[in-house]
Amino acid sequence: MSTDKEILLEKVREFERRTGHNLDSWPNDPNNTASILNERRDLSEPLTKTEAKRRMTARSRRSFLIGGAAMLLGIVGWRRMSDETKARLYRKAFETNETLSQFSFDQHDLAPEFPRELATARVNGMIGLGGEFDSTLWKLQVTGLESPERFVGYSPEITHSGADNASRSLDTPPEANPPVPGLLLSLDDIRSLP
Repeated sequence: MSTDKEILLEKVREFERRTGHNLDSWPNDPNNTASILNERRDLSEPLTKTEAKRRMTARSRRSFLIGGAAMLLGIVGWRRMSDETKARLYRKAFETNETLSQFSFDQHDLAPEFPRELATARVNGMIGLGGEFDSTLWKLQVTGLESPERFVGYSPEITHSGADNASRSLDTPPEANPPVPGLLLSLDDIRSLP
């Protein structure tokens, strides 16, 4: 007998000594969960390979059909449901999520706060505007507006200038865009917005 099996056997004997339960006390022992739940203690005879395959196939087919029917029922039910009912379901789900999050959130378990003297300047990366940036020449191009002539900074012909973020190889230049109406806004124009 291997040492692992000996250790397990020793644990079973220790359990029997400690609790007074053993294999023979099962049917009428009120402290045995198998007795309480009326679990069957006896196993059935082993199945033949063909019988096992037949049962597994039947269960697999049945489970697949039940799952497919439930899915179709859910889709049809959702499509036939009115928008008001869907809105109520969404609202109820959001309120339930809100209740659960408020229940799990603790007002006293917040991140620690430190005195202002301990704060240091935070560098948000080393990429940014270079030293040669002239804010008086900078313009924001806004296109695609309906009736852009109503706004300050209207320009009848805005053409793309500068780099774009199109996904292509670096040696392929951007296609020339035809001029379109839009807005050219300076930093002062943006600052004066309400």
